[in-house]
Amino acid sequence: MTSGMPLPEPRPQPPTPQPFPVAPEPARPRRRWGILVLILAAIAAGALYLYNLQLQPTTGGGPPVATIPTAPVIAGPLERTLRLSGTTDAVNYVTLRAPQMLGGRGSSLGEVTTVSTGARGSRGGGGPGGGAVAMLGGGGPGLGRTLTITFLAESGTRVHKGDVVIEFDREELLNRLDEFQTRVAQNEANLASVRAQLDALEKDHAQSIREATADLERARLDLKTTAVRSAIDAEHFRLALEEAEIIHKQVQTEVPLMRASLEAQWKLAQLARDEGRAELKRMQLNVDRMVLRAPIDGMVVVMSTVRRGSGDQSVLKAGDEVGPGMPVVKIVDLSSMMVNAKVNQVDAEKIRVGAKARIQFDAFPGLELPGEVYGIAALPKASQFREDWVREVPVLIRLTRTDPRVIPDLSVSADVALDAEPQTLVIPLESVFRDAPDGPPYVFVRQPEGWVRRQVELGAKNYISTSVVSGLKAGEVVATQRPPEKQEKSKQQ
Repeated sequence: MTSGMPLPEPRPQPPTPQPFPVAPEPARPRRRWGILVLILAAIAAGALYLYNLQLQPTTGGGPPVATIPTAPVIAGPLERTLRLSGTTDAVNYVTLRAPQMLGGRGSSLGEVTTVSTGARGSRGGGGPGGGAVAMLGGGGPGLGRTLTITFLAESGTRVHKGDVVIEFDREELLNRLDEFQTRVAQNEANLASVRAQLDALEKDHAQSIREATADLERARLDLKTTAVRSAIDAEHFRLALEEAEIIHKQVQTEVPLMRASLEAQWKLAQLARDEGRAELKRMQLNVDRMVLRAPIDGMVVVMSTVRRGSGDQSVLKAGDEVGPGMPVVKIVDLSSMMVNAKVNQVDAEKIRVGAKARIQFDAFPGLELPGEVYGIAALPKASQFREDWVREVPVLIRLTRTDPRVIPDLSVSADVALDAEPQTLVIPLESVFRDAPDGPPYVFVRQPEGWVRRQVELGAKNYISTSVVSGLKAGEVVATQRPPEKQEKSKQQ
């Protein structure tokens, strides 16, 4: 049953979602580059193997033989040498030591004050020795006193002439230097005052002479009045005259003594001034000696010391205390390097002064420098690491060319030339074979048909090579290792 009202229209339904088409993922090609690399490596190895087979000698078209180390026969000079071992050292060097202080004698600086004379009537006061010269302490810290290092160049530092290498603590010396400078300036000023005092004393003594002369004249006049005087007054006048004569004579006698005394005191004042100047100069030198500079161009080598208490030996450093005269630094001239070597007494007669040498350095395998024998000791010495009956002769070798890397105390080996053949055939010693120690020498020469044994006549040799008088030609190749028997062709040429 309906009410007569219109029914609502039905809502439209939303469309059903459809799946979105997705493009298929392309198939990835397989990575076969790894297999390709392996194939190429195998092909290269095979080619190299075939190439080596072509290089190996064969025995009459037979199978390839094993590889044998070889050496060519070289036409050239052969030098016979003797190998020595030693260490490097510098001929020119300077050792810097802790300075010895100058002065320090306990009373070295005089103070000029006042002067006086002991003459009668002197206003300077009685008694000889009125000249006062007070003394101060010495100009140095005293012998045996330790010095503290405040600056020290490191070992291996390259320095030039004039560079500061060592500095010691000098604060106390600088304070005393200021005191001495003030005292010397005061003495210079006091010297003029002393001269004025001496002039016043001389005038005072002259006045004493005049007074004594006047007293004598007055006593003589008084004595002439004795005729009208009583006996007591006459005796008094006579005694006064004797006293005046004695005093006058004494004053006259003191004149040269007074002059000598005044002159001596003036000289004493001058000596006090000069001594003060000298002590001031010593003090200034002491201050300057607390700074040590390099006297030559070279390399710094700091010395070692034994530590107190522990007994350990270590290199000096800033803050350490050293005694006067103790070596602190050695400066070596690297342009004057030598080799201190030793040779067995049996071989010593083979070496001559001026012989050429080649020096190799253990620390630098590729470094070789030329040198020459500079000196040979006259007497042998016992070896430190061998039996006592084994004696060695010291040999000094000078480097004719230097290198910045060469420093003292490097271990080296030196090949000293004994003699040389200017033009000969040279082969290595390991290419010479013998069937017995005293048997004839022979070599193995490479030929197209294989290794051929050939007897040779040898000449001079050294530690690595030998000369060939006959049996070989330049350019031939010899084996440095005995070939297998199946490769030898027993053919004498």
